[in-house]
Amino acid sequence: MDSKARAFAPANLSCIFKICPGSSPEDASSLGVGITLDSGAVATVRSATRFRISVNGKKRDFPTVETVVRNLTTHPVDVSINAALPYGAGFGMSGASALATALALDAALGLNRSREELAMAAHVAEVENGTGLGDVCGQIVGGFRIRRKMGHPLESEPLDIHRDHLYFRIFGTLETKTIIADSGKIRHINEAGDRALRKISKCEPMELPDLIKISFQFARESGLLVSDRVSGSIEEIQKAGGNASMVMLGESVFADTPFPGCQTGTIGKTGATVLDYSDKQA
Repeated sequence: MDSKARAFAPANLSCIFKICPGSSPEDASSLGVGITLDSGAVATVRSATRFRISVNGKKRDFPTVETVVRNLTTHPVDVSINAALPYGAGFGMSGASALATALALDAALGLNRSREELAMAAHVAEVENGTGLGDVCGQIVGGFRIRRKMGHPLESEPLDIHRDHLYFRIFGTLETKTIIADSGKIRHINEAGDRALRKISKCEPMELPDLIKISFQFARESGLLVSDRVSGSIEEIQKAGGNASMVMLGESVFADTPFPGCQTGTIGKTGATVLDYSDKQA
């Protein structure tokens, strides 16, 4: 049997977070706010004679995606991922790749797993490999999402923000694993995250400029805003009358108005989905 399926999962721009380690990968999570875009990762999964992963046409070791596959099947597959944005820039591309792979794998092999099971497989893979804590939660449903429940990594609520676009620029990448494993950094991040979440609760209903202002305060108070390129870009945007903040966790900026060197991001209002499927009998 030669079976193949393609699935898409959106990028998730994280702007506020609090780390909640949990007693197991299934319980580990982060509280905070994320925004999905209409671009992200497309994973194509084919039945094969040996296991292989490629990203944007190049063979690659990708432990997070490999963990998803190993936890869902023993069948050898070829996984080909098309990533629209860089990894490590704060757009949850590891989570998008893991989730798209899980959905495509389920469709290609007829695993008959629920969306929640597939999302949890992607989340667990992120936690076990130190590549993320809260991205999959937003990527499975899409839109502006806030995570308020500790220990419930797939539960989120919509933020009623009416906006179709935002603007971003990627200067470089950061290693998520080095941040979420540092106890000193975690304490500062979580204290700032708690304050930011309280501000959001008092501000609802809110609009994108409100969210970005709170995100900027979080970026400063958490100690994460250390890049001169990011802080300089934010200052220029603010001087021009816009609102901007750091994308978590990456050397990236997002804003509510266009700015020099930016890309336009369209808000992705739906979550991950299977795009197509074929099953050819040998």
